[in-house]
Amino acid sequence: MKTAKYYTPKDNSTVVCLDFLDENSLVFAGYTFFVLDDNQAYKEIVDKIQNDNKQKPLTMNDVCKTVQNYVLDYFGVGATNPNGYIQKYRLANDRNEYVTLSSLKNTRLSQCIERSTFAHDIFKQLNINCALVASNINFDGQEELHSFNVLNIKDEYYVFDLICSKVSNDKQLPSPIMCKLPKEIGKQIFEQKLLQDFKTQDVEFITQSGYKHKIRYEFIKTKTLENTL
Repeated sequence: MKTAKYYTPKDNSTVVCLDFLDENSLVFAGYTFFVLDDNQAYKEIVDKIQNDNKQKPLTMNDVCKTVQNYVLDYFGVGATNPNGYIQKYRLANDRNEYVTLSSLKNTRLSQCIERSTFAHDIFKQLNINCALVASNINFDGQEELHSFNVLNIKDEYYVFDLICSKVSNDKQLPSPIMCKLPKEIGKQIFEQKLLQDFKTQDVEFITQSGYKHKIRYEFIKTKTLENTL
């Protein structure tokens, strides 16, 4: 039986999911639900990281970079075709079906929600404490809803972002966006407690091609799934 586990907010709230999202978990991607059904993919990336770590101890940045490369390669690196993406989800919705992770492989149809949920489950498989977060961001001056990850590493909190779709046009991607969050924000995200005040975290990064981008992550009163649906 499939159950909804992650949902993008319809207001300015921040939605947090801490659960592992298996093939029975529904993730709402704006048009209809998709499911993470490719268990072989998880095994492949986890085995790779574990084997690499045996040969040479990996830093957390090494692990994050490997996860980034694997996820982006899985979906196909390059600009997402927005029309193809919408068409795929609408067709599934018309047929009363779900979009599956495996059906998106090598299609270049992924956006932030597919990338972050896939990465979320990989981190969970690696026993790395990860939260899946949907919230507003200000990207180069434009407000948009975004899905990304927050990692808890030895009681330090970091945003792990697999690049906004606008940046994926740049084939020379930077290292994963890893910005440190104040403990106050990170702790409340993992405890899924309401944030009393509006909180933001600014990040500026430059891709290897020289493009400069600014992102402001916005955290407003965290909601759990139950009071989001």
